[in-house]
Amino acid sequence: MKKTIIIMALLFCAVNASSFEYLPSSVKSMEVTITSEATGTFYGTITAGDKLEILFLSPQNSSIISMEEYMEIGNEKITPRHTERNGLRYADYKINDIYKYAEDNTFRIVRKIRAKSSTETGIGKDYNLSDGINEFTEFKKATPYIESDDPELISKTELEFKSDSEIETIREITEWVNNSIEYDFDNYYNVVNSAKETYGTRAGVCDEFANLTAAFLRIRGIPTRYVSGISYDGERFGAHGWLEAYLPKTGWIGVDSTYGEAGFVDGAHFPMAKAADSNEISDLVITSTSRKTISVESKLLPPEVEINSVEFFEGLTDVNLLKKDEVKTGESFEIKADVKNISDKSTIIPVELVIIQADEWSFVAMTFDVPTQTMRCYIFNEGNVYKNTTSVTQIYKNTNNLRMTGQGSNNVNGTVDELMMFDRALTESELKVLARG
Repeated sequence: MKKTIIIMALLFCAVNASSFEYLPSSVKSMEVTITSEATGTFYGTITAGDKLEILFLSPQNSSIISMEEYMEIGNEKITPRHTERNGLRYADYKINDIYKYAEDNTFRIVRKIRAKSSTETGIGKDYNLSDGINEFTEFKKATPYIESDDPELISKTELEFKSDSEIETIREITEWVNNSIEYDFDNYYNVVNSAKETYGTRAGVCDEFANLTAAFLRIRGIPTRYVSGISYDGERFGAHGWLEAYLPKTGWIGVDSTYGEAGFVDGAHFPMAKAADSNEISDLVITSTSRKTISVESKLLPPEVEINSVEFFEGLTDVNLLKKDEVKTGESFEIKADVKNISDKSTIIPVELVIIQADEWSFVAMTFDVPTQTMRCYIFNEGNVYKNTTSVTQIYKNTNNLRMTGQGSNNVNGTVDELMMFDRALTESELKVLARG
């Protein structure tokens, strides 16, 4: 008898879902319908009694409202039993005699989920890392892609992330990875590099960001688990990887260094599986048992996502925007936004400073050359703003203001009167204004 096993995981992919665009970190909750499919064909010298078993990931978490699972083969529609593999739940499709399907040798597996993801910005009580965390020790160990025992990564952690505050450590590590690793979809979308490899290349996509962040967190003694799922990047849905870190007396809190989210992940994140390492998660596992050699070709299709409803954060900050009233041609000037956390929670809040180009003049901030630019910062506790943005902005640590420098252009004078601060999602009409020019 010959036995063949095929294991597949869905790497990062992009999926169009909606023409409406908004900042993901402004999403408090979202309900979606996610349809995932796998297709395949088997061929060769197929004899009576040859078997085929297909496992398709069957997520179980609190965000799932309903789920439909089935397999189509020949003219039949098969519902699965369920089994566990590496601690994860799978829909299990067993075909005990594929000879009966030899003339119609294709199959299609469907998983349709209705899910609602909700998030809160409050982090909870801080923890002193010098006391050590004795819980969930399996999520502090080194794994193949998260080398928390690597001497170079340990040395970097000891030099860079020294705070005994767990919340501050999570924030510092998330910020460092977000700022220091280049997001490079073209070269990394179909590979997975480990934490050590990513530290060397300083580039990657979500898996690389998550692996390096997890290694730093585990070195500091923080239990950290890998999360595989689907998220929204502001334009489209796609397969995504992020983390959860354990905060004693609070529980598991979200960490997504790709998006720069620390202490929570926005409501457009939908987890499918959680494990100590990404290599423990497989979306599709196919095993064939046959008397003679047969081949199975399979394909994981990108998920299709339909947004059913969405709710945004509002009223988290108090903002005072300071600016010049007049700008002359070639004049350098500064825009300042005083931002205060009024949520009464220890939290990290994403904030956007949006600059609109008026019809009669243009604004260029450093290397910006398009009508609308945004920048991001974070507030941790009341009155403290931390840097987490690109080099074209300056945000001063331990203050509550944002600063951006610019210069009047287009050989005209103009007024700086179209500056707004949002702590909510933009409406469709506002988006049209921002996109003009």
